[in-house]
Amino acid sequence: MIAPKEIAQVIQANFKDIGVTAEIVTQEWTSYVADWGKTGLDKNNQPFYGLAEMSWNFNSPDPAFWLNPNVKTDAQPPTAFNGGYYSNSQVDDLLTKAIGTADQTARGMYYKQAQKIMYDDPPWVFMFSGNNIAAASKRVQGVVLNPNPAVIRTELAYFNPQA
Repeated sequence: MIAPKEIAQVIQANFKDIGVTAEIVTQEWTSYVADWGKTGLDKNNQPFYGLAEMSWNFNSPDPAFWLNPNVKTDAQPPTAFNGGYYSNSQVDDLLTKAIGTADQTARGMYYKQAQKIMYDDPPWVFMFSGNNIAAASKRVQGVVLNPNPAVIRTELAYFNPQA
């Protein structure tokens, strides 16, 4: 995650400006993710985190790998990672239809419709999207960047000493 403590401090200060006291609670990453997956933002029906930071990077361009475990009603903890307990039957229906068809045009339309609904009924407050930067010498050519920042395709890369 990008600067989680600093982000929490900015949010805490913003809350203070409007008269809300927020306590910052930190955890080791694997414990945090385990708690998120078990109880989300609630523990025993009591506020656990109240607010939380989470970032996601997936190795597939298929929206199902990101949306289904994070926004579908049946993905609420402890089933998956819908830790904010988002529930929208229209979104659920569209995501189910999308995953059930191999027609890429139809799938795209289902995801676009779900996105429009989530724009007006957001599952979270999206704070930012990090910029992923890659650099190489001019002598390294043929590197193919990927929308997934964890994957840089190098099978076509080669060294050109004259470049």
